[in-house]
Amino acid sequence: MQLALFRAVYHEFEADPLPSRAKSGRFHDSKSMGATSYFAETEETAWKEVVHRWNASPESYRMVEVELSVDRVVDLTDPAVREEHGMEGNDLVGDDYTLCQELANRLRRKGVQAIRTYSRANRPDGKTWVVFLECLHSKPDIKIRRKRAVRVRD
Repeated sequence: MQLALFRAVYHEFEADPLPSRAKSGRFHDSKSMGATSYFAETEETAWKEVVHRWNASPESYRMVEVELSVDRVVDLTDPAVREEHGMEGNDLVGDDYTLCQELANRLRRKGVQAIRTYSRANRPDGKTWVVFLECLHSKPDIKIRRKRAVRVRD
């Protein structure tokens, strides 16, 4: 599966925009086995995510578009897949990250490369991707296509 995804990154990290810099997030914590990166299916969702979490301003961020190639994905937007993994929709957007972090660590051990899930900041339509960078086959599995200024719609 090949996808174009988006990530808004703080300008200081533009040279290396892939790994999350936060010590913990919905699908990673200090016990995670490798680097995690969060992407969105649209620029709008990517921007809403950083505004929600960091109260970001467009002047301090860059929008990065990547091309991702993955074949081991768990799609938590599918109710049957959520049930299989013991998750409910609210678990994916709530304040308690524990269940998501535990699931992510289990999936990493199984070699899952990415999780498709809901955006907390752009509900109900926004979707995000959590990518376990160490589970990708090689660097060509994720390519930076372009970086540009953030465009905010009023």
